[in-house]
Order: sequence, then structure tokens, then C-alpha cells
Amino acid sequence: MTDIKQNNFLTDKASEAPRGTRGGKSEDRTTGRNTKKQELIRLLGGKNGADIARLNDKLGWQPHSVRAAMTGLRKDGYDIQKKLGPGGKPVRYRISSSRVSPQAGGVEAEK
Repeated sequence: MTDIKQNNFLTDKASEAPRGTRGGKSEDRTTGRNTKKQELIRLLGGKNGADIARLNDKLGWQPHSVRAAMTGLRKDGYDIQKKLGPGGKPVRYRISSSRVSPQAGGVEAEK
């Protein structure tokens, strides 16, 4: 009755995968579904962009996670514009059509 089972983390197939091969895929190869990063880019890439509440709802993330993901996009070279909504509505975020180099810190040169 003292049957000792091996720990799942030792026999789990996912733990046997080489480092760097788990997660971080740009697309789920079995279903063709987009990743959450791709979904964030799509939502921010629309004509009017999106506010934090909409991004929370669509992605199922907390507000701090949405802001952190947008920071990651900025570091990847996306120019994310921030605009106050009319009549006191929440701030809307939008990816501009131009992509800047990551070395520029996500800031376009002033015109």
C-alpha cells in the first residue's frame, strides 16, 4: 500500500522538449489559430485602435498584462500611439502604419 508514484514533472512529455521549443510559437501549427500577441496586434492595428477595457475583454488579460504586452510590442519596433478618447472616454491605443526600428526606442522622429 505504500505505492510511490513518480512525480509528473519528471515524466511529463513537455518537460522532455528541448529548451526554447516550448511556447513562443507565432502560430499553433495544429489548428492554425493566432497567438495572443498576434491578436493584440490585430486589435491595436484597427482604424480606431482599442482601449484597455476592450483588450482585457478580448484577450482575457488583466490591465497590467495588457500594458506589459504593449511595452513588448514597442520594444519589437511597433509605434503605439496613445490618444485620449472624446468626451472623457478612456485612452485608446493604436499601432500606426509605420514600424520603427527597435534601436529608436519606439519613438518616431519629430517632423
